[in-house]
Amino acid sequence: MSISSTLARERSPIVAQNCREAVRLGRNALLAIAIARGCHHYAPFVASHVPKIDRPDLPHEVLGCALLRGPLDVDTFQTIRCGAMILSDLGNSAQIIAEAVGILSVTSRVAHIAQLALSADDHPDYWRNLLAALPPIKADKEAGSLPGVSRLVSETRMTGLGRGAQRVWLRTHYLR
Repeated sequence: MSISSTLARERSPIVAQNCREAVRLGRNALLAIAIARGCHHYAPFVASHVPKIDRPDLPHEVLGCALLRGPLDVDTFQTIRCGAMILSDLGNSAQIIAEAVGILSVTSRVAHIAQLALSADDHPDYWRNLLAALPPIKADKEAGSLPGVSRLVSETRMTGLGRGAQRVWLRTHYLR
């Protein structure tokens, strides 16, 4: 199903318009916006020539979903990690994400990230609310090719006797 036909059926013309704009911008521009919004952890892994620019008119939720698009290759793997950081911001609207995933055809990828976050993030209510808002998904055939928990967290080294590494789920903390 094309994005155009999906957009025609959506409830929110504003979210649909934002999704259209995100697709039009392309991967490098989306990465530049993500980096400008605090996705610094992954910045060294993406093209270093991408300038930091922000587009405050592009909702954070739509940006995160748009970064999940693409074939399962190395470049998409990296942008999925940036998208996960964006989608992890606690101020995001589960309803906007749920609408954007349907338009951008990334429902299973967002569900995958949310399921991982339930096991690794210290904000499970955020992820439960997001999962509850998502449209139903079919079996996820690509889950084994998507980033695992170790690619979506930062772990500190052990800090002393009897203390293990600390795991922190990565988010951008973008202030709107």
